[in-house]
Amino acid sequence: RNHQISSPWGVKFLREQLSHIYRLISDCRSIVERDAVILGGQVAKKYHVIYAHSDTKSDVLRSRTKPCRRLLWASRVSTQKRPELVGMIITALHREMPDISVDVYGGIEQPYDREVFDAPGVRYHGAFSNFSELPIDKFDAFLYTSMFDGLPNIILETMGAGLPAIAPDVGGISEAVVDLQTGYLVPNHSDESALVDAYVQAIKKMYANWDLMPALRERAQELIKERHGKGAFAKRVSEVFHPIPTEGRR
Repeated sequence: RNHQISSPWGVKFLREQLSHIYRLISDCRSIVERDAVILGGQVAKKYHVIYAHSDTKSDVLRSRTKPCRRLLWASRVSTQKRPELVGMIITALHREMPDISVDVYGGIEQPYDREVFDAPGVRYHGAFSNFSELPIDKFDAFLYTSMFDGLPNIILETMGAGLPAIAPDVGGISEAVVDLQTGYLVPNHSDESALVDAYVQAIKKMYANWDLMPALRERAQELIKERHGKGAFAKRVSEVFHPIPTEGRR
């Protein structure tokens, strides 16, 4: 479950069926904490966090010493992902850093069309099928603008590949993107202009402290390896599901 707010149907179902449910699984702690507020502390006792499996890849960015001044945005072009922020961010950023550009990948959903990316410095490349298709070696960082989320796979994949994320503090993102440690975490202001400015400040901070990038990439990859790697994932699944006591099962 990774919705911004639990649906009325979901809340009603869990309230009615919680006594018959043995375990609830989440991919991040934030969902557990949010549901405990909505449904009461008893639900937290049944929740178990299993962080999604994600691999680390050979760091094709390790040898880079200078930034290429390009950012990557890759996601569904949908209301949840706030694609309109891309043009707003790059337009504001160009007032001080006119050489920064953003390359956009993703299938477009209603109510959007290609014009949402019609801004200087923004290039739209169309849909992509999986992360391996993206030319991550061409970029300095991954720009993520989602309105709500759990702990999205695309964040884990970019970090595992050595590409740090500039992402909003929503859902479980802060459990992976630790500001100035594994990436750049943006305060999720409700005011749009404040939010755009927060992204601009994060991007400027990244480039102003480019000498920190090698260590930041290394910490991001280490987090993915230790918490999301195949061995860690298998161990956690085993801890949660084996053995399951027969007592209490319905």
